[in-house]
Amino acid sequence: MGGSNFHACLRHTRLHQCRKRLALRSAGILADEVFAESHRLKAVAAAGEKEAGATFAVSRVPLQCRAVKSVMIYTDGACSGNPGPGGWGAVLMYGDTIKEISGGEPHTTNNRMEMLAVIRALEQLRERCRVAVHSDSAYVINCFRQRWHETWVRNGWRNSSKQPVENRDLWEALLALTRQQDVTWVKVKGHSDDQWNNRCDELARAESKKFG
Repeated sequence: MGGSNFHACLRHTRLHQCRKRLALRSAGILADEVFAESHRLKAVAAAGEKEAGATFAVSRVPLQCRAVKSVMIYTDGACSGNPGPGGWGAVLMYGDTIKEISGGEPHTTNNRMEMLAVIRALEQLRERCRVAVHSDSAYVINCFRQRWHETWVRNGWRNSSKQPVENRDLWEALLALTRQQDVTWVKVKGHSDDQWNNRCDELARAESKKFG
């Protein structure tokens, strides 16, 4: 091969290698840029997911808690003969709303009517409320204030004399209802000057007379 041809071939080879290196370098640069862009997009997506998740978590928190209603209840029971025909009455008050309910049975006791008045009143509530129950019945009030029911349940529904607790059916119904509400028990003096206790007494007596 002549000298000129040899040098020409060498220049051509070097030029080809140089172009190849430039192409690889360019490809590398582009690859790096693509790789960097890919990571950037992934970071943006991750940040977006985190932000979306945070927004979703916040959206699950109630914007405003519902106010608990305060209800006032007065109850009373009556029985002629005890046992005998009886009745119960209750007055429920919420804001400006007043509701009277009453009922009776042909053969019952005064204690059962006192309890049934509270049961029927609490059954009127359709949501959890703060309830103040006013009653002139020491039997009902003391059971909750002195927690008699806790001892009864612990002793298998037997009293301090080891005898079955009277009116267990109504006590169990009443306990179930009180667990659904926030109840405060208020003892009032019966047949006195309490307007609403007197009204409940009128309702209970009127029901009792229906069976007389």
